[in-house]
Amino acid sequence: MASQLPKTILLSRIDNLGDVVLTLPMAKVIKQHWPECQVIFLCRPYAVDVVAACPDVDQVITWQVDQTDQQVMRVLAEVQIDTIIHVFPNKQLARCAKRVGIQQRIGTSHRLYHWWTCNIRPSFSRAKSDLHEAQLNLQLLSAIGIDADLSVDTLSQSIYLQPSLSQQQTVQPWLDPNRFSLVLHPLSNANGREWPLENYVALCHKLDSERYQILLNGVEAERDRLAPLIQLIPDNQQLFSLSLADKVALFAQCDGMVVGSTGPLHIAAAVGMPVLGLFPPKHTMNPKRWQPIGPKARYLVDNVDCQQICSNTDCACMEALTVDQVVEVICEWYNAASFEIGAIK
Repeated sequence: MASQLPKTILLSRIDNLGDVVLTLPMAKVIKQHWPECQVIFLCRPYAVDVVAACPDVDQVITWQVDQTDQQVMRVLAEVQIDTIIHVFPNKQLARCAKRVGIQQRIGTSHRLYHWWTCNIRPSFSRAKSDLHEAQLNLQLLSAIGIDADLSVDTLSQSIYLQPSLSQQQTVQPWLDPNRFSLVLHPLSNANGREWPLENYVALCHKLDSERYQILLNGVEAERDRLAPLIQLIPDNQQLFSLSLADKVALFAQCDGMVVGSTGPLHIAAAVGMPVLGLFPPKHTMNPKRWQPIGPKARYLVDNVDCQQICSNTDCACMEALTVDQVVEVICEWYNAASFEIGAIK
């Protein structure tokens, strides 16, 4: 239990984009309990634009991989925090937080270095848990007196990323108001199992271009791998050139997204758009741990207990998810959005 009521809390999550998004409900819960508490978020530079869209975060600061201890300590000292929660453990950051004199330093007891760098050490294991990642993050709040034992369904009812109206207006020209805007994000930057690219191609052929505007999302480094899809999708429907801030704003206005278990899945869910996540059933990769958290989020997973050895681009369980299954979900979205029925060829 925390020894004092925090006035300024630093949430540290300095790893992947999806993990960052699933940490943001912590900020919402903190604000619900203590509206006057200042919540500061520490992340990698590439995640700043996403965290900045969270209204429950008061300030965003960044951590660089190559920073010296002195540089890290300078950053921590400037924000004058009294509590730090190491949501993603990092030895250097834990050491610097102690040296700079932060009063309450919270980190899981399952990291040996936390025993001499943290003075509050809740005990739980992510690797052996069946809880969702967002639920595991919330468990750390018990160390400051917040009981946040929330179900995934409860968490999914809230939208916790809200891009500004001006940002949304900036990206509106990308969207055709007369068609259903569907974002496809096929790749995962090697962070998750991928649905075969040929299935995305087949999906494009199934959708009537007069009724569906297909938007292809990815990064410049993925252009070569995405060549089969790029040939099918016009240049003005490829989102490679958009900044992450623009993409967050665009997703908030799109009608649907199909994506694997990767960062854009969680961003789309968090802005409240209909999103379909495609998952393998493997433990630590399955929807029970990583399903999207949002009011219109869904997922598909092959209902088997897979023990096969596979890779991100060669997964039999992902291949088992059919194009027709995905089309069925898109049809439901289309009809719910009051578009003309019968858009599938």
